[in-house]
Amino acid sequence: VRLAGIDAPEKETYWGRMAKIHIEELVLGNKGALIQYLIDPYNRIVADIKIGEISLSHKMLEDGYAEYFRVGCVDYSDKSKYNLKYDILPYVKLEKIAREKKINIWSAKDYVSPCKYRKNKKK
Repeated sequence: VRLAGIDAPEKETYWGRMAKIHIEELVLGNKGALIQYLIDPYNRIVADIKIGEISLSHKMLEDGYAEYFRVGCVDYSDKSKYNLKYDILPYVKLEKIAREKKINIWSAKDYVSPCKYRKNKKK
């Protein structure tokens, strides 16, 4: 399952390990509900997972452990270009708030976005 609306740091990076620990703390021992939106090109379920009323995607953004998902590494400007089955705007707003507060990934001077990291890794 890929969490809808977010792109977390890659697992082999420092912030990827921190994001993994954070989501484990949120999930372990709790029951969740999966809200499926679509199947991505890699045949993964893209969904939101809620623990009670808390969206894991929203929480990861609020706590500064993920970015909103950028289709093709392009910042959001027009929903029609994104072709998603869910509204990306709340995710964009949550990232903006975490950035302004300089929480976790947004406090690191050497942080590399997952999209840029993957592009550099392919070179």
